Amino acid sequence: MMPGLGARRASQLLERFRGVRAIFHASAAELETQDAGALARSIASGCSFEDAAAQQQLVREAVFI
Repeated sequence: MMPGLGARRASQLLERFRGVRAIFHASAAELETQDAGALARSIASGCSFEDAAAQQQLVREAVFI
């Protein structure tokens, strides 16, 4: 649900930060070291990890209804 974040980039970020929560808590500067550019700013200024987890749960519930 984040423009510019595909499977390859997500995999790279997960490898570097070792978890989704760490990605959401990383600063824009830390994210930019991964050559993420605009994506880094989007992640750093976007929703919190908790908001993202809640959105994921809503999607799961909608799919299984």
